[in-house]
Amino acid sequence: MRISKILGWSYAALLSAAASAAFAQQDVKGSSDHPLLTRYPGFTISKYASVEFDKAEIMVGPAFVDENNKRQLDLMSVEGAVTNIKYSYGGEDVSTYALFANYRKALEAMDADIIFSCEGPDECGMHGVFINNMVNDKPAAYRGFRVNIPEDFAILTGTVSNSETFAHIMIALGTHPGTGRRYVNQSIITSAALETDKLGIGSLGDLTKGLEDTGSIVLDGVLFDFDTADLKSESEPVLSVLREFLVTSPDVSVFIVGHSDDTGAYEYNVELSQRRASAVVADLVARGIPEARMKAIGIGPVSPVAKNDTPEGQALNRRVEMVVQ
Repeated sequence: MRISKILGWSYAALLSAAASAAFAQQDVKGSSDHPLLTRYPGFTISKYASVEFDKAEIMVGPAFVDENNKRQLDLMSVEGAVTNIKYSYGGEDVSTYALFANYRKALEAMDADIIFSCEGPDECGMHGVFINNMVNDKPAAYRGFRVNIPEDFAILTGTVSNSETFAHIMIALGTHPGTGRRYVNQSIITSAALETDKLGIGSLGDLTKGLEDTGSIVLDGVLFDFDTADLKSESEPVLSVLREFLVTSPDVSVFIVGHSDDTGAYEYNVELSQRRASAVVADLVARGIPEARMKAIGIGPVSPVAKNDTPEGQALNRRVEMVVQ
């Protein structure tokens, strides 16, 4: 895989492996530079998240005001292996333009196709504080990280394609107005396939035994469109088994419980998990199961089965369960 190093202001001084390792000692635990891009000298990682497969949103044009006089972002949805990194730097000796020019040079060195590039409010469509707030309101943009680009900012989006990888890259640079701290918000989405053959709850017998043993079962294979409560068609086999169980066990009533990881706002996660649990109940009602036998509950991130400090743990915590009442 081709690795691009961020150059110094003269476009000549490469960040050495030793220097990178020195800065990395101050990084948030479990983080690392993405294989496609190293960091600008002196910056450390303050936020980091990486998942094997997810959806993400990246800016592909200037922000704008729509026909209803509402501010909007020009976004494109992509999916794949998603890595989001937030770099920060406390000094004031690095300008936003130096960062922007170096990152653009790094992408050009990889023969990247630049989709969108802007500096400041005139080119980016509006003042950074508005873009900053709108990005922070989009759960799929930087996966819940709060970006810091309220002023003195720039945005760069492009794609990299070669024999080894295809990636979308979005970089949002900015300066915090109160502290003067510099931030680089980096989102890289590389091509990846979603594994679905390992999902499912098995047969009616498997479901029955699981409920008899523990009183609850994780509904592996109940899948939703990203950031919605819309059930995917791939959920059909599991929903069919759930209906069969409830038909053959007419005296059993259940809770359908939605869970989330802790990425993003607590209130939003609770609300989304409630809507997803309700969607499962609504589907079963449509299949002839009396609604009185089921109660949907969304509890968000408050009952994890794994730590949320790794992508694998977060994936385990995003689930729907059936619990016998």
